[in-house]
Amino acid sequence: MKMKLPKLVSEIKKFFLQDNNIIGSYERVVKINNRFLKKKENFNGMIAGSWAIEAVSGHKIEHDDIDLIIFSDLCFYIDDAITNEEHCCNVIPLPIHYLKEKAVKTNLRGELEVYVPDLTLQYCLKIIGQLEKEFPEKAVVQSVDLFSAYKNPNYKEIKNEIIFILKRCTPADFNVKNVAKDMIFAIKSYKLKDFESMKVYLKKAHRKINDSLHKKFKELRLE
Repeated sequence: MKMKLPKLVSEIKKFFLQDNNIIGSYERVVKINNRFLKKKENFNGMIAGSWAIEAVSGHKIEHDDIDLIIFSDLCFYIDDAITNEEHCCNVIPLPIHYLKEKAVKTNLRGELEVYVPDLTLQYCLKIIGQLEKEFPEKAVVQSVDLFSAYKNPNYKEIKNEIIFILKRCTPADFNVKNVAKDMIFAIKSYKLKDFESMKVYLKKAHRKINDSLHKKFKELRLE
């Protein structure tokens, strides 16, 4: 049975098809933010992905697409990519009240007021969102941008937050604490300017999540 998309998700998908601006462009981000996400004092979702990383780090980076988290009874993660390999329109398994609490208001390029996920949620999404492929160099670079925005990391809080997120996005038998440890070591390695170790820990965490999810998908197909 096909799931019916929330109205806002359907409207944004229609906008992606009709809008003349370049996929992933700043002009399209402005339109989406002002037309769909920002409603007076309320907000219906967040900018995610590379645009959110640029917003919190202040570093201008290349953007292949625009990623969004849309709030509804079932929250959705969607983007405007057009290839099957890159396009995403999936339920994000985190409750709406939690995602709203993790929303941070910031200025993109010093002029556009947007809501984005906080640093820890962005970091987890970056690791989880690279499925079906080796952790690419671009994702490593974007992780560095995220780590640079952690000014005074409270590693215990970050680890607990990572565990909370991963528990809801991975199979029940997955060793969440072990992967959270790798992810914390990646941040610590960056802070120590040990970039090779940082890459090792990033890729280890990614590989463990990928292997676990592939195993779960295979089990589901067999059932």
